[in-house]
Amino acid sequence: SLYEALFIPYAKMIEKIFLIFIVSYSTQTLSAKYYDFFRYHLNHDAALERHHEKVRNLSAVLSLPRRTFQSIVLKRSPGESHCARPHLYKDIQSIQIDVSDLKNVINIEYELERKDQKWLSFLFRDKQSPLRNYVPSTLSEFLDLKVVENQNNNIAIVDVEAMISMEELVDILLPLKLIPLVVPEFKGITVGGSIQGLAAESSSFRYGLFHHSVIGFEVLLSNGTILWCSPSSNTDLFFGMPGSFGSLGICTRAKIICIPATKYVEITCTAHSSDKACFDALALLQNQTLEAIRMGASHSKAAGLHFLEAIGYSPSRFVSIQGRFVRSCNEGSLLRTSSSERGAPWFFNLVRTRCQSLFLPAASSNVSFLMDTKDYLFRHDHGSFWMASYRIPQAVGRWMGSLLSSSNMFALATLLPWAFPKKQIVLQDFMLPFASVANFHRDMQSLLAGEEAAASAGGGRGVWPVWLLPMRGCSSIQPAQHRAIFSLPDGPAASPHYCNVGAYGIPSVSKGRYDFIPCNRRLEGLLTRCGGRKVLYSHAFYSRSEFYNQLYDGARYFKLRGKYCEDGALPEIFDKVVTRGNNL
Repeated sequence: SLYEALFIPYAKMIEKIFLIFIVSYSTQTLSAKYYDFFRYHLNHDAALERHHEKVRNLSAVLSLPRRTFQSIVLKRSPGESHCARPHLYKDIQSIQIDVSDLKNVINIEYELERKDQKWLSFLFRDKQSPLRNYVPSTLSEFLDLKVVENQNNNIAIVDVEAMISMEELVDILLPLKLIPLVVPEFKGITVGGSIQGLAAESSSFRYGLFHHSVIGFEVLLSNGTILWCSPSSNTDLFFGMPGSFGSLGICTRAKIICIPATKYVEITCTAHSSDKACFDALALLQNQTLEAIRMGASHSKAAGLHFLEAIGYSPSRFVSIQGRFVRSCNEGSLLRTSSSERGAPWFFNLVRTRCQSLFLPAASSNVSFLMDTKDYLFRHDHGSFWMASYRIPQAVGRWMGSLLSSSNMFALATLLPWAFPKKQIVLQDFMLPFASVANFHRDMQSLLAGEEAAASAGGGRGVWPVWLLPMRGCSSIQPAQHRAIFSLPDGPAASPHYCNVGAYGIPSVSKGRYDFIPCNRRLEGLLTRCGGRKVLYSHAFYSRSEFYNQLYDGARYFKLRGKYCEDGALPEIFDKVVTRGNNL
């Protein structure tokens, strides 16, 4: 027919011309979020094609003939890696793949407000919620879609390349009133690194680890094959790859669920006189929030809790820290940290100073203050929590700006080992079920303080401060084959959620000195007895049998290696994360 002859071949072009007209008109009638939505919608095809071209070029390199003993590794500078250990698996004969150019946003797809869906729906072939389209029922409960959709404003799925940093992603999303479900606290951490190396932050008590918010990702295999992995496509790799440190494939792109965010966060700090009291308070707040979510009480105070963490300053001084989004405030009342403003205090010192009065007799129950959302998200970036304070006085460090960013800190630790001697430092994250975390923490402090120290960690000896981070567990709602191999352990049914203990610093020892390797081995044994696991970015000293047969499902891992890395060109995870000899 004449319609088919004249209209069908040019339908896509006509649609884009019409969309351009709508966008031009909408700049004066729509809010900024919809303008940006249209902008990304129009550029999506071109951005995706540019991405595919970059990945095809990488694939072509991997498809070339190579010697059988050549391994494939990522090309990274010291500042780009947030791993404390040396990369001894890289040698001069390795093929180094440069993925640094993969750092663009490809698309942002909104869940539009219901009042706008009707008149905007003609622009889209699919009238349903993007969340419902993308997220399979097996993950719906875990991702709290009921509560997310009840908020009903600015819900989005962002399609990004894997090397985009968290700061770059937040800088794009936050003006659109969006953030990813979980935003790791260091600005330089990448999306791909968060998937393949694990990442958690103060929203993890609601949403779990970073990879739990990822609904699909693209993988470049060692033979050059490009795969899309999701709960319905290459499912075994989708669930098995998180935490595998690039030993199964190279993540090049991901789709991430984002939630509404406001410009400000209200921080509420509560003092606790012991570690047990603090752990109990964190568990109670987490359970109350998740119960409110389960009951659909999305507008309750409990469901409005978006961030939760704690800092322990000594055996008798712990502070739990809650964060809630607020829509407006007096800009002059905002408190800044050195992560965003030169000369401002480090976050852990800001909290300590504001909460000193809470530990006095007859003190008030809590202290509140307001922060800019971006400043809050990256509050621990400057000086890498408090690590820089062991070498640089805080009165000086607070004025050093980006020189003490987490990326520069890791680079300095690598380039100037004499300034940051690793044998003096404990740098570990321990993930444990809530049922055993208090006992682990006390024994950890005693061990770090010296074997003769009392259970109270020698009256302040050990390593202080410590970071305490509650994390939502998923073992009760995900079958075994849908859990990451190198992630959270299976917790007891009575304690389904977890708490991370971040031990960063130079231990204060009661007598003698901190003996790095023996002490770390004893910590690993204690962690295993308490049912916990390490985050493997730092030093680990497990034997091969212990690693694959006791701690992790080695059989499942090698089954995936045989299927997706048949040539063995990507180094095994054990070779990448376990320290050998004295190579620290």
